Amino acid sequence: MGIDVRNNPGGDCTKFFSYIAQKPFKAFEYAKVNKQNNYEYLQYSLNYTSEIVSYTDFVPVEGKSGFYSFNEELNYPDTAINYKGRVYILTNERSFSASSDLAALIKKYYRGAVVGRETGSGFYQMNAKESPQLRLPNSWIVVQYPLEKIVFVKQPDERIPWGRGVLPDFPVLFSLEELAFVNGDSILNYTLQLIQNGVYIEEPVLQEDKNNNWVKILCLGLGGLFIVGLPVLFYKKVSKKSCKLK
Repeated sequence: MGIDVRNNPGGDCTKFFSYIAQKPFKAFEYAKVNKQNNYEYLQYSLNYTSEIVSYTDFVPVEGKSGFYSFNEELNYPDTAINYKGRVYILTNERSFSASSDLAALIKKYYRGAVVGRETGSGFYQMNAKESPQLRLPNSWIVVQYPLEKIVFVKQPDERIPWGRGVLPDFPVLFSLEELAFVNGDSILNYTLQLIQNGVYIEEPVLQEDKNNNWVKILCLGLGGLFIVGLPVLFYKKVSKKSCKLK
């Protein structure tokens, strides 16, 4: 399966990921805001008012600034629609918000190969969700101020440095040929080539799987000794009976 989230500004990816997920997953770890309410500057917002913005369900954490909402909800693979084959997701520098989050989930849970370029939004966290718009008084430029920080991954991942977006497993560097569209879609062409050649990611071997492998090896070894030992015991018994007959 190929999923193209290039030049995608976002949306919601949790339900979509349940169609390809093979194990329970968390959409995010926690959210943080600076204040629970009383956002005075929202009186100038084009799309929000200070009255409708409230984070009273967010709680303080001792020794830390701001207010937090911790996500304990597990999402499960969809039982009606669930794809179990290989997944290739195409990304670039304009993959933002939920499209970047989808790539992050695929990367985090080793559910597919990321092809293309680093996403525009971060792998570990991003400022998003509620985003009031303000029009600057002189230039009339409209800017957005995200109110929440969403943390997707708490533990460091050796594959991705802190502060970076989702890094591709199979990178495609930006080139003049791609800009000119000389040979068509370079990232898509490379993805099709990977699929044709059967090139994919390698999943890590977890510690519990290593333990299970040792148990399997031990069982196979004992089974082999038992099978090999049977003819030897049989031969010894036959040999003793032969000696008695003589």
